[in-house]
Amino acid sequence: MKDPLITIAIPTCGRFVFLKKAIRSAISQNYKNVEIIVSDNASDPKYELDEEFSKDKRVVLYRYDERLSLAEHWNMCLSKATGEYFLLLSDDDYLTYNSISTLYNTIKTNSLLFNTYLVLGRTQVVDENDALLWKTKIINLKQEKYSSFNINFYKNERILFPCSTLYNTTKLKLTKGYPVDSCGPLTDIAAFLNVAKISDYVSLTNVVVSNYRIHRNNLTKIIPLNIWNIGIMHIYQVNLPDIEPKLINSYKYYYNYYRNYILMDMILNNIIDKNLIYIYKKIYFDINNINLIFSKKAYFKICLKTLFLKYIK
Repeated sequence: MKDPLITIAIPTCGRFVFLKKAIRSAISQNYKNVEIIVSDNASDPKYELDEEFSKDKRVVLYRYDERLSLAEHWNMCLSKATGEYFLLLSDDDYLTYNSISTLYNTIKTNSLLFNTYLVLGRTQVVDENDALLWKTKIINLKQEKYSSFNINFYKNERILFPCSTLYNTTKLKLTKGYPVDSCGPLTDIAAFLNVAKISDYVSLTNVVVSNYRIHRNNLTKIIPLNIWNIGIMHIYQVNLPDIEPKLINSYKYYYNYYRNYILMDMILNNIIDKNLIYIYKKIYFDINNINLIFSKKAYFKICLKTLFLKYIK
């Protein structure tokens, strides 16, 4: 039986410096039955496929004359997908050579045992020069129930990256893809949890399947903190009814933990200015959570005095 077609969608918007590597990583997959959608979100100048890519019939370029929001653009990529499975690869990230085969074989094996509509692999986080910063942790499970995964997500035990997630395309479309109005920059997390909710299990693999890049032009750097907070609150409220009553208090605690973790990550990457951080601390911050957060990440400890105390007195 022929392996199913799998869509790799690469949305871009004027950030072409890393785009070649993203496309090249998709073309170079050892799983060959892929369609590669390159979607240009009203870039000026417009993106033109390099000759090395235009020769590959699997690569298709779409352009939009009017700028779409992040979620709208991702949903347009999804609407163009004809593959049985779907992976979203940002223009500044790139795949390992066996990403698609690893993710597909994992979900294929698990699908023989139970309903699973998505699979999550491990991610390497790299800088703009491809130097390794850190990796997501090893999870000693081949699958995990949605309720358990949900709690572990808020405990920061499960870190989600679109470039490491393969979806059943039909199920992602069924759950309306990437929420446009409610989740802001966390629309990818909302999409993941929505599909996970209708699955018996989330499939997992400990193989590193992608490289997520942190650099000075990350889109998250221009998103205000209050928008992040609205997105986190929405995801929390939507998923709260699925939690057993005896776990609700701990779930609320983990929500606050995750929100503060996001804040710390933004501070350490110099994403938000000190005045906004100060206001956020005055309104929201539980100072006791700082030690908990920093105890979980060695690099947070290293940066505590040099960054956190620099910004918040």
